[in-house]
Amino acid sequence: MKLLVKSKGKILLRILGSLLILSSFFYIIIFDFYAVKFDEVNWILIIIIPLTWFTFFLFQKIENKHVRRHEKLIRLAIAMIQILITVIYPLFINQVLTFYNILFIEIYELMLLIIWYFSYSIYKKLKIISLIAIIFNILFLLLFSMTSLSVLAQNFNYLLALLISILGFTLIIFIELIMKMKKEFRYR
Repeated sequence: MKLLVKSKGKILLRILGSLLILSSFFYIIIFDFYAVKFDEVNWILIIIIPLTWFTFFLFQKIENKHVRRHEKLIRLAIAMIQILITVIYPLFINQVLTFYNILFIEIYELMLLIIWYFSYSIYKKLKIISLIAIIFNILFLLLFSMTSLSVLAQNFNYLLALLISILGFTLIIFIELIMKMKKEFRYR
């Protein structure tokens, strides 16, 4: 009990790091809601599907028994709907650039969710997945910035969200290392 009381502030800082990562995800969702020209398919791809993934990940984190029981089926259903829309959508639009912008946004949002989902884990392998997602988002953002004709403000907002998520991840890792040195925390 004494160890828990001493670690309370550090645990709150870990939660703050997780909330920073999550806030970067919602920042991008809100930005995309106002910045992207919407038709129904864009709205589904950019807003609804990432929020569906977020809801699924949230129910997994709080260990909802219905989600845990049907985890693979739910994950498969969401992924299949996302893939079908992503594959069929280009057949109905004339602008390839619009499709690639939407695909970028969709992947970027999902990577932010992956960073959030695995960053708070006590397992080293899951932390590495979160780190890989951060590196992927950095490279993806650089590639998109160089090849896209998008507005500078849009790239700035994605960069800001990425920096916020990196700050949150760094805060989590920093606090865990301090807790590990004091033997208050242990990776598995």
